[in-house]
Amino acid sequence: MKKKRNRKIRWYVFVAEVKPKSRKVNPIASLPVGDGSNRHSLHVGYIRGERPEKRFPEGDFSSARKGSILKKRGVRILPEFTSYHTSKIGYLGQQLRVVERLKADGLSVVNREPAKTHSVYVIELKPEVADFSGVKKRKPDRNQKKRCVYVGQTKKTPEERYLEHISGVRSGRHVNKETAIGLMPEEFGHLNPLTELDSLRAERKLAHKLRKEGCTVLGGH
Repeated sequence: MKKKRNRKIRWYVFVAEVKPKSRKVNPIASLPVGDGSNRHSLHVGYIRGERPEKRFPEGDFSSARKGSILKKRGVRILPEFTSYHTSKIGYLGQQLRVVERLKADGLSVVNREPAKTHSVYVIELKPEVADFSGVKKRKPDRNQKKRCVYVGQTKKTPEERYLEHISGVRSGRHVNKETAIGLMPEEFGHLNPLTELDSLRAERKLAHKLRKEGCTVLGGH
């Protein structure tokens, strides 16, 4: 029997024309329509699993999520801008790059500045976690004198996410009330709050830093 290939889910970054909210709010819009007397703005978004040209054929945005700007003001997809990515840090980074490039070209983009709604956090774990079979196999040469930690990223506060871990909410074998010692705010307190993209980048950077110091690091994707 052939093994099924583990195909990663694709996230598509796209650009859509949208009707400006009002001429007063958006006096310098980007793309001329018809005789040029009416102009549209641009929205840079992302969707999961399906190309935006197929999801929204011929400017039909009826399947857009409730509350989306596309639902009421969408005009059409601009397929030349579409790209796909298989990680959150990939598609969020691409969305930001496209927004910045369009603005640099003098076009009107309706995307707001990303809000600082996320945090990174570090949890110290009991030393015996490093002896769990899965951890030991991946980190056979760990420094026994260094701490075992978990690095994560969340939309909640670090304290709220820690309580979830020890309460069994989206926790696991390695980070729960049996294995967690406590938060290590000295490692992350100065970094928060962050945008979602910056928190993902900080999570990776922090995990890399702790590994270089000799810690056994779980998480930090």
